[in-house]
Amino acid sequence: MRIALLLLVCLSLIPPSTTDAATLLVRQDGTGDFMTIGAAVSAAVAGDSIEVGPGTYPEDNLIETSVTIFSSMGPASTILDGESSHRVLFLRTETFVIEGFTVQNG
Repeated sequence: MRIALLLLVCLSLIPPSTTDAATLLVRQDGTGDFMTIGAAVSAAVAGDSIEVGPGTYPEDNLIETSVTIFSSMGPASTILDGESSHRVLFLRTETFVIEGFTVQNG
């Protein structure tokens, strides 16, 4: 009984695994998990990745979680557009990765 109790205590001290991180798919055509980056960011938890499909995303995104956001097709076909009226990204986290986008009109 003591061994089982000791094992339970030891296991509770181990930090959660980062292997549980998810990759959320953003596709404007509805074939992914989300149609907007903002919706994916809202659903993401720390450590998750957000893969964004090709398209122009005229969004104003607030990022407060440590996530990786990347384009599946690169900057030539994935555009974050501020429409000359708003910020494209507002980051309120110290750890983030954003890669593979063209940012315009922000």
